[in-house]
Amino acid sequence: MKVTFRYGSKNKKTAGIQNIYIRVRQNSTLEWEKSLGIKIKKEHWNFSEYFIVDTNKKEFWGVANELNEIKNRLTTIKRTYEFKFNDLQFKTKGFVNVTKEQWKEWCTSTLLEITSPLKPKELAPYLSDLMQEFIEFNEKLGTPKSRSDYGHSPATSTRWKNLRNNFLSFENAIGKKFRTTQLDHKNFYLPFKKWVDSKESTISYNTFVHIIKKIHATCNYYKSEGIEIHPKVFSKEFAKTETKKEIITFTAEEMEMLFSFSATAGKNNAVKVFRLQYDLCLRYSDLELNFKNKSKEDIKRLIYEDVDAEGRPIYKIRLKQQKAKGEAPKKNVPISNNTKDLLETVPFEITRLNTYNNHLSEIQKQLNIDKENTSHSLRKSKCTNLKIMGISDEEICMYSGHTDPKILRENYIDWARIDIKTNVKLN
Repeated sequence: MKVTFRYGSKNKKTAGIQNIYIRVRQNSTLEWEKSLGIKIKKEHWNFSEYFIVDTNKKEFWGVANELNEIKNRLTTIKRTYEFKFNDLQFKTKGFVNVTKEQWKEWCTSTLLEITSPLKPKELAPYLSDLMQEFIEFNEKLGTPKSRSDYGHSPATSTRWKNLRNNFLSFENAIGKKFRTTQLDHKNFYLPFKKWVDSKESTISYNTFVHIIKKIHATCNYYKSEGIEIHPKVFSKEFAKTETKKEIITFTAEEMEMLFSFSATAGKNNAVKVFRLQYDLCLRYSDLELNFKNKSKEDIKRLIYEDVDAEGRPIYKIRLKQQKAKGEAPKKNVPISNNTKDLLETVPFEITRLNTYNNHLSEIQKQLNIDKENTSHSLRKSKCTNLKIMGISDEEICMYSGHTDPKILRENYIDWARIDIKTNVKLN
């Protein structure tokens, strides 16, 4: 007797996804076949060996667990037939007078006696697919009313998409897609971390940490929906913290160079937005929140008259900011007459963040300002330059919108530029 398996009933290489068929053959008369109800893709089937492909090959690592489960199932079925065939030989005295109908009945009953399910359990979803679904779900909910609610603001949604794209870069680099049941420490976390540290990767360690946080958030949500998640995702090995990054800022002189730059229309627009972001001490996402698609009349209504600490008349602007840890949802920022004129009369456009950052980098190069800055550096530059001017932390918080000066001091002040005179008598 010979037990073989086929890709569909015809074992055709050109066919799409097929059920695996079993054929049990003793001779040309005693031959039986049936679908096992186990679906398989043609790229996962070895047509010359009539069996599952070699899952040790790199191109099959991403589906090795599922294919090995099917392979073990087929092996169990084959061995069961071989074992029971010996018993059948004894009962029929060497197949004397065994009919085709009796052969069919024996083959069918043997298959039914195999108690393990023929179909593999439903495969867990791919992590990257769930991340995309989670992003779309939160986009539809919109900006959350509190930090505990689901929902994403447009800026948060953009960050999620960028981090998911970075994760896809890792999967593409190793040629493997991870399912939610494959997120262990040895085979997922450590290879991911090793790739981030390699020359092949273009993402930083801090970006890696943010991706892990998004993976944790995604898995935490879908776990409550009944999706099977590898338990290691919720272990301490996945709870890494960010390394402290050096705070790099523009000096007051460098800011004036940026403000005085003139070139193409696109870059000239960027220069105007540089000034707004710096003067108002805003994140770029908060620039979008307050000014994108707003008319000059809308902006004028945000500006009002006030007085400074000595009673002199000044202008302030009411601004919203996306609430973050240690920050108020609104702030009132003093503005100069130049900033007021820019807001009320000069046309400017809030472009995409990537475009804005590219303009900032290109202008820096042309001005020979050799610093690795991003749009957020302008906000930190404002805080640091105010500190150098001798402004108190509490007053700087009026510009930055922080409710906790400790967060300001730890994350927004470039202390390498602060010259603190010592009161210690050294001689």
